[in-house]
Amino acid sequence: MKKIALILLVLTFSRVAVAYAVDTTPGADSGTATSDNYFFGDNVPSSANLNQVLALLVGPKGDVGPAGVAGKDGFVGLNGQDGKDGLDGAPGAVGPAGRDGKDGANGLPGATGPAGPAGSGGGGSGGGVGLFAVIPIALNTSDCNGLGGTKIIGVDGTPNFVCNGAVGANSYSLGFADGTVALGNCQPSAETVTVTVDRAFDGEEFRFTSFNFGNLSTLCAGKRLSVNMKMVNPVSAGKYYLSNDQVVCTTVIATPPANPTRIIDGSSTCRPWRGSPLIEDTTTAFSVSDINTLDFTGAFGFQLRN
Repeated sequence: MKKIALILLVLTFSRVAVAYAVDTTPGADSGTATSDNYFFGDNVPSSANLNQVLALLVGPKGDVGPAGVAGKDGFVGLNGQDGKDGLDGAPGAVGPAGRDGKDGANGLPGATGPAGPAGSGGGGSGGGVGLFAVIPIALNTSDCNGLGGTKIIGVDGTPNFVCNGAVGANSYSLGFADGTVALGNCQPSAETVTVTVDRAFDGEEFRFTSFNFGNLSTLCAGKRLSVNMKMVNPVSAGKYYLSNDQVVCTTVIATPPANPTRIIDGSSTCRPWRGSPLIEDTTTAFSVSDINTLDFTGAFGFQLRN
């Protein structure tokens, strides 16, 4: 009963209208208990709800109270354990091959390498420079019209033919094979002449230094011996000869013949021949040491005449 009285007191001070039973004594008029109501006056309640709250009127909404102080953050939880790695997936299919890329631009030419060592000589007695391959052509074969001669294969694989001429009063046959030559009328058939070719590097290019003929017969004394070579296109710059010229270097065989006889500076003269038919340029003279070894086609021709 004390709790109910306390609640009613609180409601009264908060200006909330209530109706409550105050007594169960019968009234003077009706002989029943009455209850005091602040809004509706006296009435006669029934005995079943005599002591119940009859009405509760809500007052106006009060002001919002100040926000409460924020609580402190809780402790950070511990990190969970790492899970186990999953199984590896199946390998994927191989993708298609990519397209070939475009060729890059050509690089700049590399620097010229140092000159290699001189090659071994031919089959002759002298030490020459192997610049070509020489194959003899027998008589009565299709090459050289049956007169015989020599097939000379240059470094580029191109064959060149040096054919024997018909023998006349002042004409002599000449064959060049494996470092030896056989001179016709002036050289005994049982004797051959050795041939070697020398060259040297002048700091910029290789040049011929001499063509050497050894074991010459005394019967060939006073004859004119020539070395012929065809120039390539183009030739190196600053030369006495031009592209496609035929250069002829000539010496006279001494009496008695010197062994070896050399076609060299000071003892021979080289002149260019050009045109069709070939015509000698008599205004230009030079020596074999002026000829770059890269400027000729790789084939030599030899001529012996009065």
